[in-house]
Amino acid sequence: MVLKKEELPSNRRDDVHKIYEEVVKKLLIQIFESDMVPFAEPIVFIASRRETNKHLNNLFIYSIEEVSKIYKVDMKIQIQAPYNDK
Repeated sequence: MVLKKEELPSNRRDDVHKIYEEVVKKLLIQIFESDMVPFAEPIVFIASRRETNKHLNNLFIYSIEEVSKIYKVDMKIQIQAPYNDK
């Protein structure tokens, strides 16, 4: 999924982080409602430290927490160095 800032309406261009949060939440909800993932065990999201942004990480963590409360699923996030196995 690609979101080009210049294609957003001018009144939403400064809200890119909020839009990111909304998109992440909607994608997570679609995954949970489609039964693509078994929920018997904790779900772990792993990201490379090199490919992350502190502000977006915080938004992602917030989105994960919100969705995990709704679906009562144990989700964790790990940010690892690029040389670690993912």
